[in-house]
Amino acid sequence: MHVPDPDLLFGPLMAPFKRAVLAVSGGPDSMALMVLAARWVASGRAPPGLAVEVATVDHGLRASSAREADWVAARAKALGFAHTTLVWGGNKPGSALQARAREARYALLVAQARAATPAAVVTAHTADDQAETLLMRLGRGSGLDGLAGMVPVRPLLPDGSVQLVRPLLGVGKAALVAMLQEAGGTWLEDPSNERLDFERVRIRAAHAHLAALGLSNDKLALSALRLGRARDALERVVEARLAALVDDHDGVYGSLDRAAWEAEPEEIRVRLL
Repeated sequence: MHVPDPDLLFGPLMAPFKRAVLAVSGGPDSMALMVLAARWVASGRAPPGLAVEVATVDHGLRASSAREADWVAARAKALGFAHTTLVWGGNKPGSALQARAREARYALLVAQARAATPAAVVTAHTADDQAETLLMRLGRGSGLDGLAGMVPVRPLLPDGSVQLVRPLLGVGKAALVAMLQEAGGTWLEDPSNERLDFERVRIRAAHAHLAALGLSNDKLALSALRLGRARDALERVVEARLAALVDDHDGVYGSLDRAAWEAEPEEIRVRLL
C-alpha cells in the first residue's frame, strides 16, 4: 500500500470549506498527515480561500503532555502552519477513559473549527484503524452499518457546519511511516499504546496472529470499504421505499399501507421504522 498524491487525499477539502483544522497529536500518523498537508498547500493546489491550521489536544493525562504539544507546535510552525494547543481541563473520569477523552477531544476541535464555517476537522485515521474498528464492532455483534466502519466524511454538528474529514482511511500505517522517514520527519510514541487494558491496543497486539489467519489489516479494511458500499446502496433503496410507502399528510402525521410494508424484507422494514 502506498501513499497517494496529496491532491487525491485532500480532495474532500476542495469545497466548500473556509477552514481546516488538522488534529495532530505527534504520533506517526498525524505527523504524516501534517507533512502531506504542507506539501499540498505548498503545491498551490489547495483552495485559495481555505485556511489550514494545526491543533493539538493536551488531555492532561501525562506529565509530559504539555511538552509534547509544544514539540508539535514547533514542527507545525516550521511547516508554515499556525498551531493551537487545546487543553482538556478539569477532573478526569475514573472509567471509560478512552471514550471520555475522545468526546472531549472532538468537542475541543469542533470549538476551534467553528470560528469560521463551513469548517473541517481533519484526522489521521488510517486503513489500520479502520480494520481495528471492524474487529471491535464485530466483537459487539454489529450489523452492516457498524461493520462498514468509519466513513471518510461525516458531520460533527447537526447543521453540518463542521465536518469530520479522514483523508488517510485508505492508506496503511506502514506506508505513512515510510513516507515520514523519507521526508526526515520524526514523531512521538504514545505510552498508552502499550496499555493492554485498552481494547484497541489488545487488537493491535494480536495483529500477527490475525494476519496468519488471513485477517490482515489491509484485507479487513477492504472488507469495511465493500460493506460501506453495500450500506450506501441499501440506504438509497430505503429512501426510495420510504417515499413510495409513506404518506406524510402534508407534515401533519405519517401513515403507510400495512400490507405493502409487511411485504418488504425484514432489513428494509427495520430501516424504514
